[in-house]
Amino acid sequence: MIKEYVPKIKKTIKKLLYVLIIEIIIFVVFVGYEFLTWRKYINTLNSKSEELSQKSENFVMLNTMSKESENIKIYLEDMQNKIFNRDEYEKFISNLPNTISSFGLKNVDLSISEEKRVLENKNYFEVNIYVNFDGTLQNTLSFLNYLENLNKFININNLNYSITKDGVSVDLSFSIPIF
Repeated sequence: MIKEYVPKIKKTIKKLLYVLIIEIIIFVVFVGYEFLTWRKYINTLNSKSEELSQKSENFVMLNTMSKESENIKIYLEDMQNKIFNRDEYEKFISNLPNTISSFGLKNVDLSISEEKRVLENKNYFEVNIYVNFDGTLQNTLSFLNYLENLNKFININNLNYSITKDGVSVDLSFSIPIF
């Protein structure tokens, strides 16, 4: 067999080609690995970004709810102040005959029902008050205006009046809540 003469340069080129192919394979494997790792990091980054966005929305909602809760708290306190507490109720009832008389109303007949629990297991009560009196229309309107401007909850259940030769005769029933 005859050995073919291959110039040294061809051998060197062939070796360099093998080295280059090995280098390319190593490069492709390395870049592929890095690409897959990079993809994993991108997916993690996307999920963390979505989580951050959701938490940011929750934070904004929480802030809004906090402001709304403050407004609700103020509203509830205002409503609570419009309900007679025990001392205010007792003072109102004890002064009611004098208050009615101070408006120039006469022949006052006052009747107060027993306290009725409004909510079970709560200290909210309701009392019905029945008042009959005689007076002028102007005095009656002044008294009703007084009840309206107390800034307390007063529920007028019934108002009947009849005109007499001296003015009006009024039958009034109203209820008040007590806390």
